[in-house]
Amino acid sequence: MGLTGAELLAFVKEQQASERAERQAEREAKEKEREEREKDREHREKEIKFHQAEAAEKEKERQAEAAEKERQRQFELEKADRER
Repeated sequence: MGLTGAELLAFVKEQQASERAERQAEREAKEKEREEREKDREHREKEIKFHQAEAAEKEKERQAEAAEKERQRQFELEKADRER
């Protein structure tokens, strides 16, 4: 390379600054990637909760329909008993 004194010092400082900037860029890229993974995870959790709530609501409706059918069946049985 053939650098001397001040030139060598300037070169070393430039290299160190370049390496620091590169490491900082890598840290920022990793942080951004981590934030994206976290955002994706939160989105999936919200989606799962939505589907669970939707399924619970459908089950509640199904149970209500089954209870209504059972009440109707009981009513018909009682009506038939009274008519005998």
